Amino acid sequence: RVLRRLPKCVSDAPNSWAGLPDNDTMPCDDCLQANCTRVHSSGHTPEQSSPGHFSIDIYALGVTAVHGGYKYAFGVHDLYSKLTWVKLMKHKSESTACLREFHRFCNRHNVSIRHIHGDNDTTFGRSQTSAEYLTGDFGKLIREEIKCGFSTCNENDPRGNGAMEVQWRIHANDTRSMLQMSGLPRNYAGHALLHSVRTSWFLPSSN
Repeated sequence: RVLRRLPKCVSDAPNSWAGLPDNDTMPCDDCLQANCTRVHSSGHTPEQSSPGHFSIDIYALGVTAVHGGYKYAFGVHDLYSKLTWVKLMKHKSESTACLREFHRFCNRHNVSIRHIHGDNDTTFGRSQTSAEYLTGDFGKLIREEIKCGFSTCNENDPRGNGAMEVQWRIHANDTRSMLQMSGLPRNYAGHALLHSVRTSWFLPSSN
């Protein structure tokens, strides 16, 4: 009875959710939908009247990309222009390199990074055992190269970074639609996500 209520890709291989090694079954659309829906949040960050304020987050694709083996996406959302920038990653540890690339992207377009807001992910430099911030290479990049303000969510508030998380839900649902309409397998999700984000750059914005 339980298996009949689960997505087909899970019910076909119960070992994957029983604590045993993962299987190679391709995730179904229900899996991708659950993955994008669970990060939805209302925006907690106030509107900005000047450029330079950004929200960052890491999104798990839910499936390994067919090319490159990417499993995560590093995203930045401009609170002023509403532009979203995304880079695919194999590991969360690549976040520093992604932020450095985004910094170069901003420099090319004459945009200064004034403040970055992230969640409680330890990848962004928040210690699991103390309230210290900006530790490691990620913090060093912000302090010494970008030289901007940085903040994270309050403890036990996983939805305090809603500005970027809302973008994940929008683009992840677009990704699902593209995969459905094109007939491509789910492991093209990372490339479809990039296409959704870059297409959004050409859409009208109030700013």
